[in-house]
Amino acid sequence: MLVVGVKIGDDRVILDEQSANFLSLTTSCDCGSCPYLYAWDQAAKSWRKHGKVIHTANGRDAQQTETVSFDGLIDWFRLVEQEAELAYIDQVTLRLELRGGSSLAIPTGRAALATADSRYAYIFFGETLSIDFDLPKWVDRSQVVKSHISVTGFYRRYSEIMPVALNKLQSGASQ
Repeated sequence: MLVVGVKIGDDRVILDEQSANFLSLTTSCDCGSCPYLYAWDQAAKSWRKHGKVIHTANGRDAQQTETVSFDGLIDWFRLVEQEAELAYIDQVTLRLELRGGSSLAIPTGRAALATADSRYAYIFFGETLSIDFDLPKWVDRSQVVKSHISVTGFYRRYSEIMPVALNKLQSGASQ
């Protein structure tokens, strides 16, 4: 016997019809995750992917700082959230090594990212956070030997935060 519908009270529910406003999507991953770091390659005039950063920082208690190093001067970066997660970025710093052995810390112009103070820049799934650093006029770009970008923050998977958000919405709606 094939059941194609049911009747509940005066309502008929046809089981083989598709609903125009229904979408079911399930994602899962038990691995460390993103966001992904991209750096501007001035010679190639393109963005280069450099892998995940803070990839083991799942949750506020796991906040961490990860540093990625580059030869020469790199002063323009992107953090891209490419997975179903929300990234919380607390601080981003750039340290330059100069010829002769000295180093220089360059702040970003974004106030929320200047210090690790729990004032986060948020990156939602599919979004990009662009971060650039303005060199002081006295710095000769050709004297930069290495660039080190440090990213401090954590992420939360949507599968973890959506039930909490839905519960808050439902409890707020019932009050």
